[in-house]
Amino acid sequence: MDLLGKRDRPVLGRREIARRLALHPGQVRPLDTLLKRLETRGLVERQGGRFRARRGDDLVEGVLERGRDGLFGVRDGDRFLRLGELGDAQEGDRIRAQAFEAAGGAAAELVEVVAGARAQWVCRVARGQRGLALVPYRGRDTEALPVASRDLKGAELGEMVVAEVLSPSRKGRPAMSYRVVERLGFAGDPEADFRAVVWHRDLPTEFSRDALAEADALADGIVAEELQGRVDLRDRCFVTIDPASARDHDDAVFVEPAEGGCLRLWVAIADVSHFVREGSALDRGAWLRGNSIYFPGRSIPMLPERISSDLCSLRPDVDRLVLAAELEVDGEGSIRTAHFHEAVIRSQRRLSYQEAEAGMKSAEEGREADGFGSEISEQLGRLGIVADRLARQRALLLSLDFDLPQPEVILDDEGRPSDIRRAGRGPAHRAVEEAMLAANRAVAQALLDSSHPGVYRVHEAPAPLELAALGELYQTFGFSGSGRGKALDRAGMVKTLGEAEGRQQERVVHYSTLRAMKQARYAADSLGHFALGFDAYLHFTSPIRRYADLAVHRSLRQLLRRERGPRDGFEWASRIAIRTSARERLATTAERDMIGLARCAVMKERIGDEFEGTVTGVAEHGLYLTLDDPFVEGMVRISRLRGFFDYDRSRHRLVARGSRFQHRLGDRMKVVVASVNSQMGWIDLDPAPPGGEDAAPVGSGKPRKAEREGISKGKGRVRPKKKRSGRRR
Repeated sequence: MDLLGKRDRPVLGRREIARRLALHPGQVRPLDTLLKRLETRGLVERQGGRFRARRGDDLVEGVLERGRDGLFGVRDGDRFLRLGELGDAQEGDRIRAQAFEAAGGAAAELVEVVAGARAQWVCRVARGQRGLALVPYRGRDTEALPVASRDLKGAELGEMVVAEVLSPSRKGRPAMSYRVVERLGFAGDPEADFRAVVWHRDLPTEFSRDALAEADALADGIVAEELQGRVDLRDRCFVTIDPASARDHDDAVFVEPAEGGCLRLWVAIADVSHFVREGSALDRGAWLRGNSIYFPGRSIPMLPERISSDLCSLRPDVDRLVLAAELEVDGEGSIRTAHFHEAVIRSQRRLSYQEAEAGMKSAEEGREADGFGSEISEQLGRLGIVADRLARQRALLLSLDFDLPQPEVILDDEGRPSDIRRAGRGPAHRAVEEAMLAANRAVAQALLDSSHPGVYRVHEAPAPLELAALGELYQTFGFSGSGRGKALDRAGMVKTLGEAEGRQQERVVHYSTLRAMKQARYAADSLGHFALGFDAYLHFTSPIRRYADLAVHRSLRQLLRRERGPRDGFEWASRIAIRTSARERLATTAERDMIGLARCAVMKERIGDEFEGTVTGVAEHGLYLTLDDPFVEGMVRISRLRGFFDYDRSRHRLVARGSRFQHRLGDRMKVVVASVNSQMGWIDLDPAPPGGEDAAPVGSGKPRKAEREGISKGKGRVRPKKKRSGRRR
């Protein structure tokens, strides 16, 4: 269990387990018996033909089956958990579900389909034992699917294709043979990469006919009946501020003076709940997707474009229905009063972050921004002031502010990745964030005070062991944290993040602190948000792209209209929280997959080039390095380092045997791009030769017996060397 139960929960095949445990052939059969026994006891779960430690997140994994009452569900020991929504799952699929207590007894919410029947496969054409074969995307060459040359449809070695299984009844065909039905292009081609990630993560890309029909049937303009009972805010100078590439604009802000030196912040959010009625085909489609997914240059929206990019996009000079938060912020950044309205606005201007920053800077200098006009210039100046106030108040609450640069993929004229840069957070970006945080927090408190159900965004405190390890890491870097001998808390984290600002270890300290955190999730209970320091928090500001926000809008609307919430409000919110948390994790993984493919596309043209970067991760198998430019991450495998190293887990470093030399988090390093594997999303790096091109190859030298046999020594394990240790992998 020590091998399978590591933090990253590796998925290992029987042969790999036997190799890592250094078992001889006679011990393989007892290993099979042991794995079956562990699986029966619920300590190990099977994924395909491989194994890993059972999930520690309370998810139930099993086969979707029909119960005695005809309803579908999954078994958890002696319990049969019925499923309310099947999504795309079919009887016989292996699924993961989250159990919860419902009015009719134990039930479960579908999280994801682990394994099911595949009608088609997205594959790479590779070399097989008998000519060309098809390797499923993110699969290994050992998983190759057989294909006859006549069924390749002209596809070349390395090309990405869509394949389907041939009917076993066809004369002269083997039972498990495949044929190519569509050629997608090579890795790095926008369509090939998109189709590969969509297939691998089983993402829905088409809306149902009923959903599209409902969207098309919606009226273009606002009719008089829709304005009844709404507050008319069309005379206010609302503006939208988004990235220059944004396609939908679902939030707008306006700031005006109030009494006693206060500022009144208005945050208007597109009223998606007006158009997407609960239980409709549009609602069901949004529920199944859970959220929008954003890739470089394209997206998979939660709602059809008719809604997301038209009716609910707060375009300039067009009347739009919104739910608005009216917040009075005093000089200290505290929210004195909070009111909410069903309203109508007319945005005055669409601004990019860069344009808004220019306007904010002009306002600070006491002049009118070029091309903005006095009213918008005053708006941007007040927005900067109210954002500063809110930020100071968050600092008093010991809110953790992670300033981690995100990768921005630069596309060429054909939509192919050409570069990856750091996407910065400027003053305008931060100002909008502060406004949205304040609105989210105010709505959460309003639902709590009124006992209306809500889907809260919760973030629990890190586990004590994680905090202890993080405190040790801080001290390794020379930061005090909460002081020696004291348990690390949020105050210590804030202090360290401040001490690290501007220093070489700043990025690593931010990354390490973030990794020590628990994952934020949605819940029907308000459990607080540790990182932000808020007692109550939820997501209200993006109902176009997050179903949890749409649910919050519906609950707030019931509060404003003094309507009762659903009879089983807690169960209603629980089901939404479970589903949206799972879909959010899936979306994050898919977006990370696509960024990985973009990185590979950029770096495959730079194999052999030298770069400089920072060590942002240390593991027993090597170093993770983030390059300065382009902004990509790769790995220096331990077998490529000069000499032999032991892994010191507690201090996050690799220590050279027989010397004090070490590689640790935050170290700067020069590397050479050794290889790129687009199939797996890997970039392999080698340390740059110290003596130029004529230096001895990295990794050369005869390994000691301990390394050859994979014997652990010291605090870590050294990966066994291949016979040709100087050869690149």
